[in-house]
Amino acid sequence: MDNIPDKTLEEAAASTKDMHLATSVHRINEMLTGVYPNPSNGPTMISFKLERQATVELSLYNMSAQLIYSTKVDKPAGAHTIYWDGKSNTGIDIYSGYYILKLTAGQASSTKKLVIVK
Repeated sequence: MDNIPDKTLEEAAASTKDMHLATSVHRINEMLTGVYPNPSNGPTMISFKLERQATVELSLYNMSAQLIYSTKVDKPAGAHTIYWDGKSNTGIDIYSGYYILKLTAGQASSTKKLVIVK
C-alpha cells in the first residue's frame, strides 16, 4: 500500500475550489504616472509610483527597436521622478522622432510613446 488516498478527478477538483493563491504581480501600468513634456525637445521627466521597494529599469528605444538609453535605480515605495537629459547612453543628443519608453519593475513593465521634436 502506498498510503495515498484514491480520488476521482471530480473529487480532486472539488477539494481545490475554495483555495486562493496569493500573487505578487506588480500593477505597473497604473504606476507610470507621467511623461512630461511630451512632445519634448530633450530633457524629460518620467514619473511613477511604486507600492513597494523595487529596482526600476528605464529604457528608451527608437522605432527600429534599438536601445538608445537605459538606467537602473533602486527606489523605495512611493512616488518618484527620473529626470532624463535627452541624451543617448553615449552622451549624444537624440534625433527628432518617435520613441518607446519602457519602465520595468520586477516582473512587470509598462510602455509609453515619447515624441522628440528638435
